[in-house]
Amino acid sequence: MVKTTSIDELLENEESQMTGEGWKKELTIKYILLRNGVIYCQEYDFYADMMPCRQKNCGANHTWLKCLNGKLFWACAVHQTCYGPITLDEGLKRKEYVVDVDKAVEVAKESGQTIPPEIKDIFLASKTIMPRRKRPNE
Repeated sequence: MVKTTSIDELLENEESQMTGEGWKKELTIKYILLRNGVIYCQEYDFYADMMPCRQKNCGANHTWLKCLNGKLFWACAVHQTCYGPITLDEGLKRKEYVVDVDKAVEVAKESGQTIPPEIKDIFLASKTIMPRRKRPNE
C-alpha cells in the first residue's frame, strides 16, 4: 500500500526544511552598477507572498526565496518546483546610494554578483603600487 501525504503534512515540516537550505520568506538584494562614472548600490526587497506558485490552485504561502550566484530564485515547497532566475524588476527598489570602489567590490562578492569590468579595473588600479626606481647616477 502506498502512503499518500496531504498538503497539511507537507507544510508541517516545510519551515525547517526550507530554512535549513537557505530559503527565506523575505530577502534584500544589493546590486552594484556604474552610471556616468559613479558607482551606485541599489537595494531591492523581495517577498515570497508576492511571487505565487505557478501551479494551478496553489496558495502563495508555500513559496520561498533564495539568492544564488547573484540571481534570485523562488520555489514552492508543496510542489517541490523552483522558478527563476528572475529580474530585479520583480522586487521593490528601496534605496540607491553612492559607494566607493572597495565597498562596491565587497557588496558584489557578498551577493554573488559578477563584478562589472569597469569597476574591477578601477579597483585593481587603486591597489596597484608603482615600484620606486633608483635615480640614475650623474
